[in-house]
Amino acid sequence: MTGFGNAMIALPIMLLFMDPKLAIPVMIGISLFSQFTIQAIGRFPIDWKLLWLLAIPATIGTFIGANLLNISEPGLIIDIVGIIIIVFALASLIGHQILSLRGRTAAIVIGFIAGVLGGVVALAGPPVVLYLSEEQAQSKLSFRGTILAFFTIVILTTLISYLVLGILNLEHLILVVKLIPAMLLGVWLGIRLFARFSNETFRKLVLIFLIGLSFLIVLSR
Repeated sequence: MTGFGNAMIALPIMLLFMDPKLAIPVMIGISLFSQFTIQAIGRFPIDWKLLWLLAIPATIGTFIGANLLNISEPGLIIDIVGIIIIVFALASLIGHQILSLRGRTAAIVIGFIAGVLGGVVALAGPPVVLYLSEEQAQSKLSFRGTILAFFTIVILTTLISYLVLGILNLEHLILVVKLIPAMLLGVWLGIRLFARFSNETFRKLVLIFLIGLSFLIVLSR
């Protein structure tokens, strides 16, 4: 429905009974199928200039994040990210910007941060969602298309990093295949709901959804 959030919903639940180094690569794999499916069905417009401002630094950050996954405690990072996103999303929802999240420089910085988070804990979405909710507040279609394209690039980069580092293996791929039917059903339902919202309603819904998911992330730990 929003173009993001599958990892933020599924990952906290998976972490209750699965090691992060198993759950995170699986979530990355299913997310790739999700992005391709949504864009193929919806064919949403993409702001290419903005996309590359976000995606190029994100690819660099992704390789750094993938290396951090091997040496860090993912649970602690997830908690920190969840708390930060709650604060920023709440501020944006009530109409107050803690930091300027618009413009070329902000896009580059946010893209890099998102790449690092995507590589280490499969949560590249929140920083970019906050940025695009301001930069593309008047066009839910462009928001959807740009963020789908961004996630596809980040996910592909992350999977390549995991393969190089030996983090991704046959066990992960088998679980991804098992999850695909459920993912397809969710995508179909989400796209039907997406068409019902105006630009402003969609923006508010995205922020509320982001806050709720971040609380879920923190509380599940």
